[in-house]
Amino acid sequence: LIPSQIGLASPLVTIILWRRISVYCCPSSLVLPLPKRGKHAFVAPPHGATACQYLYLLFPWGIGGFISLGDRTIAFVIWRTKGRKRVIYGSVALGVITVMAIAALQNPRVQQIIQIDTSQGVIPTIDFQVDGQTEDRIFMWQAGFNILRDRPLTGVGLGNMSRLYNFYRPINAGAGAAHIQQLHGTPAHLLGELGLIGGLAIAFLLVQLVRLGWRIHSLTEDLTARRLLYGLGGGWFAYAMAALTDYQLENIPISLTLAFTVLALLAIADRTLPNQIPASLSESQRRSLSLSSLGATLSALVAALPFSISMGFFAQGQLLWAQGNAEQAFEKIAIAETINAWNPVYPLRLGLWLLETREFQQDQPEQYRKSTELAVAYFQDAWTMAPNDFYFNMNVAVLLIELDSPLANHYLERAVQLLPRESGFAYLLLGYAYAQQDRKEARSPP
Repeated sequence: LIPSQIGLASPLVTIILWRRISVYCCPSSLVLPLPKRGKHAFVAPPHGATACQYLYLLFPWGIGGFISLGDRTIAFVIWRTKGRKRVIYGSVALGVITVMAIAALQNPRVQQIIQIDTSQGVIPTIDFQVDGQTEDRIFMWQAGFNILRDRPLTGVGLGNMSRLYNFYRPINAGAGAAHIQQLHGTPAHLLGELGLIGGLAIAFLLVQLVRLGWRIHSLTEDLTARRLLYGLGGGWFAYAMAALTDYQLENIPISLTLAFTVLALLAIADRTLPNQIPASLSESQRRSLSLSSLGATLSALVAALPFSISMGFFAQGQLLWAQGNAEQAFEKIAIAETINAWNPVYPLRLGLWLLETREFQQDQPEQYRKSTELAVAYFQDAWTMAPNDFYFNMNVAVLLIELDSPLANHYLERAVQLLPRESGFAYLLLGYAYAQQDRKEARSPP
């Protein structure tokens, strides 16, 4: 009854990952050779990097990124031209965009979302359909809105989305959009984990970066610096568009790429704005800022310490269980649960171990029943942290039926409410529980 989460590492995943990084870096590497002159402009290493990135973008999974990059390049060329050249480049750009749109319409997923019917007359009818992936994203964003409404200031906390998501998942999502790690939308995810306070802090940082880039563009005539600035801006724009429907900050290579672009912007500012040095702070101000930063860092470490310690005990317990030391393994996981009481993984693991243990107690009815009761208790602990999870309700209900407990009704009824159209096994167990309790009117179909 417990679905396992399997990490998949394959060449396809690697290609998709580096394609995304290519979309963000390609504008920067494209403009790096521009200051070169003569033959050096053709042998500059960035041209080779750009060619490799375009090859990544030409994979079938990168059509969207390729079109997005083409649109940005066209917009940039038009923006940097005037007069007759703008008309010429605009006409060419319109033709290129038309070709790109036709190519995009050949994509099977695009055809599934945008359905064009030309059989009704001269003017085709266009119908938009919401596919499964889009619907799942809508459910995830609704969950993010539910979190923001319940915890508007602080959210659920960084890294806690996977633990608390099912508290807020829309019930009409059914079996879809369940057990997720992130909300597939950076704004929704960050607001859900950080709340309005964290969201405003991030927005303030982004505004300052944009202001710094605009100041560099306004105050310098250095073509090299400007072209690098355009490249960085193009990469940021690419990430901003991708971030609307995906959350990629959990990916270390992508996060490092974004961090390096910020460092590049600061390096450009240091070189082009030598006279824009801010006024130095007084000694008391520096002391206050230093102590505040140190205090905030220590507070963050203290807050993360219980989580880290509990993970250490959990890892030790897993190792001891694999080595056959069941008693010591239970002790380690129990300590982890005590330290980090909001994590459902620990009681869930203890309950599963008890189910494995009772298989060797078939000839010991008392021990078998005791193991079952303990497993129920641990599954109920996990259920309290995610009562809107179908599987957590089923875990408790299946064992309570074995104990002939009428309490199983509550969990089974909740399970069929959560997945009313895909809960055949839950309906069967609920009817069996009603039969045990001689509730004929309840087990009869409506």
